[in-house]
Amino acid sequence: MPSPRPAPTSLLLGEGEPRVVDFRELPDQLREGDLLVMNDAATFPGSVHFEHRHLRLEARLFEKTPRGFKAVLFGPGDFHTRTEARTPPPLLDPGEHLRLAGLDAEVIDVSPTSPRLVELAFTAHDDAQWAALYEHGHVIQYAHRAERLPLWSVQNVYGARPWAAEQPSAGHALTFELLRRLHVATLTHATGLSATGDPALDAALPFPERYEIPTATLDAVNAATRVIAVGTSVVRALEAWAMTGERAGVASEPIEPDTPLHVVDGLLTGIHSPGESHYRLLGAFLSPERLRAVCELANRKHLRTHENGDLALLWCDREVTSADAPAETRNVRS
Repeated sequence: MPSPRPAPTSLLLGEGEPRVVDFRELPDQLREGDLLVMNDAATFPGSVHFEHRHLRLEARLFEKTPRGFKAVLFGPGDFHTRTEARTPPPLLDPGEHLRLAGLDAEVIDVSPTSPRLVELAFTAHDDAQWAALYEHGHVIQYAHRAERLPLWSVQNVYGARPWAAEQPSAGHALTFELLRRLHVATLTHATGLSATGDPALDAALPFPERYEIPTATLDAVNAATRVIAVGTSVVRALEAWAMTGERAGVASEPIEPDTPLHVVDGLLTGIHSPGESHYRLLGAFLSPERLRAVCELANRKHLRTHENGDLALLWCDREVTSADAPAETRNVRS
């Protein structure tokens, strides 16, 4: 069966004079002592359609909770319609009951930010929830891909626990052949939704996301010459650990252009566009002028954006320092 996700052909290098090379040259762009940290969260099928008030609605489940999931609700339609053009769902109230993926669910919370953001509690236990989701759910996807994506096509080769509502896609091109040539470590970060179509919710992205970092990964980070995050979720997890000292916790603060970095020196990332929450994070690595130059080169070279497109390797053009991080997490590299 042919893959619905074409392998990237290009790697944009943001160091020095920006240039584009074949992605397979990634190991040649690194030095001895460089460590790539990857998010090993597997992608679960978080899009579920259900009938309610004589309408066919969609719930995009993105965060596991003790009793169920947090979800963003959509009106009639599916991913073929651009997210911002989707019809809003009817307003639901706490205590309202739904039939979702063959299971009974109750709305137990409605966000004050937007009534489309809800928390659902299921009567079934966790095992039954996961089984129903994998039986009835689909991949969360967007209108730029016309075909429905099979679940296997949005998994990284090193994926493990199903924590990701959307694929941590910066790692999609890392084949076993490439990984054998790289020094790598993993953590798990629950990547959520990249867009909702609701202006209030989109302005709040990325939502707080849980993470867990193995002790072995922290040891490898502290022994590394340079740390390269594979994807923005890894940046959030490592920088949350640096500031809180929590190996397992919730990354609640966004990474903005003025956010100082304490751990991460470089970033392997997709090609993002202005206005996206991921794009704002890139400003923590590059000055506005350098980021503009990188984006202009990506446009001239017609590099593919969105998930599973071409990639960029960016290096922080400011000093990475742990001076104001908690003492127990200060990186020995500084």
